[in-house]
Amino acid sequence: MAGALKNSYVTAPQVIDPGSTENSFKVMTTMQLDQGLGSGSALYALVVNEYQDGPRKNFVFLDGSDVYFGWCEHF
Repeated sequence: MAGALKNSYVTAPQVIDPGSTENSFKVMTTMQLDQGLGSGSALYALVVNEYQDGPRKNFVFLDGSDVYFGWCEHF
């Protein structure tokens, strides 16, 4: 990911589904208490609608209880 939203801090993102013409790209990143936060665990999830036509794809990004959505572009 590039831009203001980040899903890679201490741990590497894990691709759950690479996406296809019929399914969304899905990736999760987790951080446990002992991996650097100091205040608890964290969960980050990104879903990109790869099956949409065109270069721009809808996305949803979860950062704990915060939800972000918009357009994603391949570069």
